[in-house]
Amino acid sequence: MCVSLAQRADAMNTTSPQATGRLDLRVQSITYAARDTHLVALVRPDGGTLPPVTPGSHLELHLGNGVSRSYSLVHADDNPAVYVVGVKLDPK
Repeated sequence: MCVSLAQRADAMNTTSPQATGRLDLRVQSITYAARDTHLVALVRPDGGTLPPVTPGSHLELHLGNGVSRSYSLVHADDNPAVYVVGVKLDPK
């Protein structure tokens, strides 16, 4: 899976795609969070540290089937080993 990172541009909750490029990530775990919602943990395949993120950051996931979706990160960290996003299941 390929991921693009967008970080908050200001306190007005707008995003600006900052030049962090694309990352190849793999799913480390999927955890039940609430009815129809799961937390998906994404890591680098080599186990390395991910780029730092700020509150309000988003990931755009580019899947192998050509689908891409944007998700908000659940928490921010200056030295993350994992990105966690909340995914609400779509019944469609």
